[in-house]
Amino acid sequence: MQEFDARPLVLQGGKVYTLEPGRPWAEAIVIRGGEIALVGTDREARSAAGREATVVDLAGKMVLPGLVESHIHFVVGAMSQNPDLPLAAANTYDELVEMLERYARRHAGSEPVLAWGWKQFIFPEGPRKETLDRIFGDRAVQLRSIDGHSSWVSSGALSRAGVDANFPDPQPGFAYLVRDADGEPTGLVKETASDVITNALVTRDRDQVARAVRGWQGKLARAGLTTVYDAGFLDLDEEMVFEVLDGLARRGELDLRIVGSHMVAGPGEEDHVGRLLALRARYASDQVSAAVLKIYLDGVQELHTAFLLAPYADRPETAGVPNLPPEKFRELVMTADAAGIDVHVHAIGEGATRLTLDAVEGAVRCNRPWDRRHTSCHVYYVDPDDLPRFAQLGVIGQTSGEWIVRDEFHALMERRIGRERTENLYRLNTLVKSGATITLGSDWPASCNIMTYEPLVQIEMAHTRRPPGERDAEILPPADECLSLPDALAAMTINAARQIRRDDRIGSLVAGKRADLVVLERNLFDVAPHEIHRTGVLLTMMDGRITYRDPSWDGRA
Repeated sequence: MQEFDARPLVLQGGKVYTLEPGRPWAEAIVIRGGEIALVGTDREARSAAGREATVVDLAGKMVLPGLVESHIHFVVGAMSQNPDLPLAAANTYDELVEMLERYARRHAGSEPVLAWGWKQFIFPEGPRKETLDRIFGDRAVQLRSIDGHSSWVSSGALSRAGVDANFPDPQPGFAYLVRDADGEPTGLVKETASDVITNALVTRDRDQVARAVRGWQGKLARAGLTTVYDAGFLDLDEEMVFEVLDGLARRGELDLRIVGSHMVAGPGEEDHVGRLLALRARYASDQVSAAVLKIYLDGVQELHTAFLLAPYADRPETAGVPNLPPEKFRELVMTADAAGIDVHVHAIGEGATRLTLDAVEGAVRCNRPWDRRHTSCHVYYVDPDDLPRFAQLGVIGQTSGEWIVRDEFHALMERRIGRERTENLYRLNTLVKSGATITLGSDWPASCNIMTYEPLVQIEMAHTRRPPGERDAEILPPADECLSLPDALAAMTINAARQIRRDDRIGSLVAGKRADLVVLERNLFDVAPHEIHRTGVLLTMMDGRITYRDPSWDGRA
């Protein structure tokens, strides 16, 4: 199939799922000047486009709006992948050690050794530096966990960072070095204390960011993604990353829309709202924008850093603590809301979720009315009393489809928070039925067990609550919380576009919107649910420009 030129383009003979209320299906689309000119029947499309149009016969293929990622760490993910050390592929201690030993032999002398993806369930009590020291000697090694909330580091890395028994924890009780009885660091570093090690080992520059983005954006386009919300550049310099992304876009080298964040990672005294307003003034194009205040309100259950309402099952002396003092958090949300800024809150414990809802409720009560689109992300376990409050307050619930599964990580969660809570995770269908907006996003490269940015995996697993492709696997309870396929598709199209304030131009196939779309080899409504993730992407378009085309598809069959 040829690259489309400036002439009108007709995609006809397809199963076009529009996501437009009242008219969900069509046969054809006309694209002109990067916009959708018409969505209708084949006859209407040919008549509207004229004789000079380029016509592509879809032969029954499915067309969806371009898929929208509601929560990903795209830039960090692109920069953190070590193809020679794919830690997420190891599911046991022996597999992980064998992988590390093989890498050490093949890359003798190289340092620092950096990778992402070891799984928390391999080390319920945390890994130790002695394992890395035995394998790598005095080399500096920093391995991020699959959830991104901790690091496993060697003695060499601690030494390079000047960290010893006397080093003060950055945030005692939340972001800190795990220590033995003598106060010596064990090699496990929790939450943003990892930045102490990273900053000592790694320097990132503009060229590295640009190369990583260029190298990975095609993979996302191949998966059908046209737009992403980057939920935080983590330890990268925000201004530098936005400058790089904006430069790529201006030179026509960026194949994605990227809505970015200013991230609040801890309880410092910075003027975060002012910082985001300054970034937003500089980066506000259709393709690259700084628009959202991302707030880390708590951590994760596997580290006992998530903030719960009731104590941990395996540590009944604690329910965790929030990353920000509650009053400071409420003040931050109130100030952002008054300035017309959307907040996107990492709230994985039910205590953090309630704090988020309470803060938004306070802002609704005290500030002027406006089109609020605040988001509580992860909606892992939500106290039943708080489920109806999402719709009542207009808070968007965001989560990751590939987490919605009973697996080894789920077994660790039963140990951490008990059976009652782990039998009531991801109450997405309840939220939808209550009127809440639900969005799906991978959080890549962060995950629990399955590390993927593939949107069709998200959609399938939210729909089945089973591992991808496993038709007969046990459903993650409650079984009636499976999203319907229309709701799962909406969560990665029009709902995700609404979350990032792009629903006026993308997220559905409607005349006047941007020509963002994806062509799939099969109609997902005709595919067995466990086969959804195996459906091939044939074409991805953003603004009417091809960002991915399957070389085997000729546009006819």
